[in-house]
Amino acid sequence: MIAARIERLMRETPTCRAALLALHTVNLPDAWIAAGLVRNAVWDERHGFAFSVPEDIDLIYFDPADPAGHWETEIEAKLRALAPDLPWSVRNQARMHARNGHAPYLSSTDAMAHWVETATAVGVRLGRDGSLEIDAPHGLADLDGLILRPGPAYRQRLEVFHARQAQKRWLDRWPMLRMVVGERAGSPRQAPNGRHGQEQSPVGLWKHDVAEPPVKRGGAIVQRIDNDGMNGQRLAGKAHAFKRIHQQVSAEALPRDTFIDG
Repeated sequence: MIAARIERLMRETPTCRAALLALHTVNLPDAWIAAGLVRNAVWDERHGFAFSVPEDIDLIYFDPADPAGHWETEIEAKLRALAPDLPWSVRNQARMHARNGHAPYLSSTDAMAHWVETATAVGVRLGRDGSLEIDAPHGLADLDGLILRPGPAYRQRLEVFHARQAQKRWLDRWPMLRMVVGERAGSPRQAPNGRHGQEQSPVGLWKHDVAEPPVKRGGAIVQRIDNDGMNGQRLAGKAHAFKRIHQQVSAEALPRDTFIDG
């Protein structure tokens, strides 16, 4: 199951574990480790590659009391003190709508739902009891299926989606990825070991884990992984239960650009 795979990667990879523990310590509102750390960890493993630290560890949070993001630098300093070897990037999602040309976001989940790719819109954090939580407003099927697909906010602005793929060169780095624009999937590139990506899965369906209909846009699935004790050292557990958070998504203007670092 993809949720179990993510849980294991977060537990076994020292960089991921350190990032989660630092986030848990600073105790920010509606905060998640999101974007590249989770996505890259899954894609590296699926390709048989060693884990590589992304250029940025993207920590997102949601605090309307700081609409200018003045506290982001202070938060990054605290995180560097806790985990000095990690390349922290902190963004208050309560302000990012203005940079991306959207209506105000309602939460970190709503912000992720407006990101460029569905597979990037995945966040993780530790709950109060030390359990692992996964927030995926578009589900986990595309991440699991090695699919590059534009999120709903960018399906009418495909030039932004394609520009990011060209800049990031993800298809060169992970050759089993398939690009999906609309309902047609591009042919997967041949991997060095001769394998191809998995069959395409429906958007928003968290396969292997949920027998419910796909989550509506603006909603979120939070998968909780029971923890048998962090002790400041490790994550361990099993799939436990689901909680769905429904949100009212405001109307948006056509996005001008994106400022997702992952």
